[in-house]
Amino acid sequence: MKKLLIAALLLGAPSFAYAKEFAIPQDKPIATVVLPDDWEADDIDSGVEVTSKDGEVYIAFESVKATKLEAAIKEAVEYLVKKGVKLDTSTAKQTEITVNGMPGVDLNWSGTDKDGPTQISLTMLFPTKERLVMLTYWGTPEGGKANAEALNKIIQSIKPAK
Repeated sequence: MKKLLIAALLLGAPSFAYAKEFAIPQDKPIATVVLPDDWEADDIDSGVEVTSKDGEVYIAFESVKATKLEAAIKEAVEYLVKKGVKLDTSTAKQTEITVNGMPGVDLNWSGTDKDGPTQISLTMLFPTKERLVMLTYWGTPEGGKANAEALNKIIQSIKPAK
C-alpha cells in the first residue's frame, strides 16, 4: 500500500519536477529559465530555444545588450518572416509587465504561417540595466491553449541569475 501511495504521488507530481534549468546565456548568465523535459530544447549562442512536445509552440530566450535592443527586435521579426510568419500589424498590443521582480515589455500580434493562424510575441525582461532577456514566442492559438499550464510555469520560472 505504501509503495502504491508513493507511486501515485510521483505520478501526480507537477511536471515542474521533470524539468531542467537553463542559463541565459550559458556563459555569464543574466537569468535562468526552467523548461519541461518533454519539450525539445537547444542551446543557442545567446540563450536557449525550445519547442513544445506537440510542436505547436516555439520560444527563444536570448540575452541582449540594452543598447542593441532595436537591432535584436528587428532580427527576431526577420527570423519569423524567414520562417513564413506574417504579422498582422493592426493587432499590435504593448503591455508593461513584471516577472519575478524584473520589469518588462510584452509586444503581441496575431498573424499567420503556412499552417494557419498564429500568435506572436516579443517579451523583453530587464534583470540588469545593461542586458535584457528577450523571449520570441510563436505558436498556434490551439497550441497556446493546450500548453497554457506549461507556458505559465516557464514564464514564472524566469529569474535573474544569482
